[in-house]
Amino acid sequence: MNYDLIELAKRCPDLTITVRLSDLVEANRGLIEETKRELAQSLEASKPETYLTREKVME
Repeated sequence: MNYDLIELAKRCPDLTITVRLSDLVEANRGLIEETKRELAQSLEASKPETYLTREKVME
């Protein structure tokens, strides 16, 4: 089952849940990896294009 945890937190802000520590660690690792991938893509996309100077082209 997939749940939208953000929506659940908005609807039930006082809800208490129990999570196994190993599941929490695994979820955090997954979030970190996903964030790293997204950041790498963002940085790659924002790299400025470099152009050769006239002198380099003539060489």
